[in-house]
Amino acid sequence: MVESVSQRAAQQNTKVEKAVRAILDAVRREGDQALQRLTWRFDRIRTSPDRLRVTSKEVHDAYAELPSSDIKALKYA
Repeated sequence: MVESVSQRAAQQNTKVEKAVRAILDAVRREGDQALQRLTWRFDRIRTSPDRLRVTSKEVHDAYAELPSSDIKALKYA
């Protein structure tokens, strides 16, 4: 049973990695256009390229609101 659970987890990780890789590849190839398309796809928000930029203060403020477990996960990634 443990082995079947491990196999399912490995398969799921592979699917997630493929999906993430496809997103990163699209952003590398298409830049802001991909970000706009993906923002609509995942968040149902239409945005313009000028709204994609964030200031260093916005990044700092968002980082300050994260739980320590999320910060550790980001550093690990």
